[in-house]
Amino acid sequence: MASRWNPQPTPSHLHPEVRALVGEYGARALGSLGIGDPQSARAFLWPERSPLGHCPTWPELERAAQWIAQTISEGKSITLQTADRFESAVAALLLQEALREAGTELTVVAGAQPVAQSLLIAVGSMPAAPPGCRTIAIEARLGEASGEGLVALNALQLALDHPLRFLPEAAVAWMLVEALLGQLNRQPPPDRWADLLLAGCVAGLVSLAHCRPQVLAGLAQDGGGSHPLLAALISSHRRQIFKMAAPLDALGARATAWLAGESDGGWEPLWREHEARIARVVQEGALAIESLGLQSQGVAVLARVHWPRQALSLAAARLAGRYGLAVVLIACPEAEALAHGSGYAPEGTDLIAALAALRPLWVEAGGRPEAVRLVCESRWVAALQRELGREIARRVARERLEPPVAIAIDAETTLDLPAELDRAFHELERLAPFGPGRPRPRVAVRNYRPQWTLSRDGRHLECKIGPRTLRLRDGAEERARRQEAGLMELIFEMEPWEANLWWGRLHAVQPAEARPALPAEAGRQIQVEDFRRMGATLPDALPALILREWPLCAEELSVLLRQSPWSTVVLAGRSRDWSRVHARLPVLVQRWEQGERLPEALADSELPEPVVVRIVARCRAGGAVARAACAVLREASAFQRWLDAAPAAEIARLCNRLVQDG
Repeated sequence: MASRWNPQPTPSHLHPEVRALVGEYGARALGSLGIGDPQSARAFLWPERSPLGHCPTWPELERAAQWIAQTISEGKSITLQTADRFESAVAALLLQEALREAGTELTVVAGAQPVAQSLLIAVGSMPAAPPGCRTIAIEARLGEASGEGLVALNALQLALDHPLRFLPEAAVAWMLVEALLGQLNRQPPPDRWADLLLAGCVAGLVSLAHCRPQVLAGLAQDGGGSHPLLAALISSHRRQIFKMAAPLDALGARATAWLAGESDGGWEPLWREHEARIARVVQEGALAIESLGLQSQGVAVLARVHWPRQALSLAAARLAGRYGLAVVLIACPEAEALAHGSGYAPEGTDLIAALAALRPLWVEAGGRPEAVRLVCESRWVAALQRELGREIARRVARERLEPPVAIAIDAETTLDLPAELDRAFHELERLAPFGPGRPRPRVAVRNYRPQWTLSRDGRHLECKIGPRTLRLRDGAEERARRQEAGLMELIFEMEPWEANLWWGRLHAVQPAEARPALPAEAGRQIQVEDFRRMGATLPDALPALILREWPLCAEELSVLLRQSPWSTVVLAGRSRDWSRVHARLPVLVQRWEQGERLPEALADSELPEPVVVRIVARCRAGGAVARAACAVLREASAFQRWLDAAPAAEIARLCNRLVQDG
């Protein structure tokens, strides 16, 4: 049976600087994306900001900033008008904070209330400019906006290759703030506003290339954001960015009171109610996707009359993440003339382009390539559902539907599999944030024998790797069949749970026998000769790999096997006296704290250089020296004790497995 997954090839040599930045597993994940040098890794982790306040290719931005600065200098008032979407409310709040910082009097109105001010900033809507009123509209939407005295900061109207295209409204508001403060000869906004930028962009990380440093700065604050509700949410969910989307989105129902400063902070009931609505939509959407077999088509466009439109955005995102396909959900109440929809898609699928090709079927649409919203007439819902599904299916990047495996770990050659997976999780988390357009790296555990149990609700299958739980969704009916299987290969994503813990979202489970052999090494078989207890003197000229000293880990043994031209391994060593090595750890810690960082300077007779090299590598990857040293010594002593006691046939199987895996 052919294997259903294909691990992405990892460079044979991981750059030491990249390993120091993100650890060994983080470097492997970056390598699977084609990022192997330190410069590319730093650009991926910490992208430099674009010169937002002085973008020569977007003159509307400077024109809008000049209008606002002129209005402030003339002492005239400014009115903020916002739509009922949460992202619009956050963008308006960001502008409100910045304008008040500049000493401007503001009036906040909601919806389409009539406005007769000298300058109107409309966020999330495209109003017709009142006579004699200058209007600035911020919204990423398809179609042109026109009107006397109207400046539309519509990122979707920029060129396809423009770096600022597909920005969310909060990011456009951030750019306008920077340009305005530049006009007023003030400093750019401080990081204390980064929480607002984070809140507005939380569901669209694909659009954050230029403002990601500010978002990370907002996450780094200890609840010190400019708005108490956001500060509390950021403090609670700093490690799980996307879980903030539900409570933040729930606040959108009270956008007017929030902007006017009347919120009482009671967002928890709204959060729970909103989560319940989202869960119902997700459940019905999942049932439709599975019953109709839409997984193989790569797209699901679903419409229901009873779905609440406030829940569609996050429900579509969760369904897209669960099934790895483009999902568009449409709410079309029978009593209303307009239907509203939201869609999410994997990276590589441009929903904006698909909607642009169907212009006559919708009234309003906008967003970003992987995250869109739309409004259409109810009578055209069926036609839009059919044609949009066909259009997206033609544009779906098939190779992205099944993301490659970035990291593969062999359970047979890993002594402490739970600890190794914990290490992989902590290193992969350095590549965060993840989300639409930036999926979590997939991990494969080979040759593992899972013990399957049912979840509490009886719907899902679960297995344990040490204390960690891996879940196979909706697999309860397959428990008996899977329980009888032997060694398996598990492909999953590591999701944060609480504190530093994680759980695994299983994407595939298949028999270990399905793993394809590597043809380059298929003909080489390792034979093991056991001289461990004979005390014989072996000549160096013996045509074999002679292990007089045990390697520290399976990876080191794999390197020795690849470097040796021989197919015979002679076991002639024994484990080191690790108690003497442990006694030297305080000396190493002291030297490290005094500034010694080179392995050759830290090594001595009791601390062999290979051990010190591994300790230093872990420390440079972000671990404390004492903890890293104890972990390295524990793993090395366990591996060497195993080499002392394991049968020669079992060691031979390990060697052949290492040679085959390369």
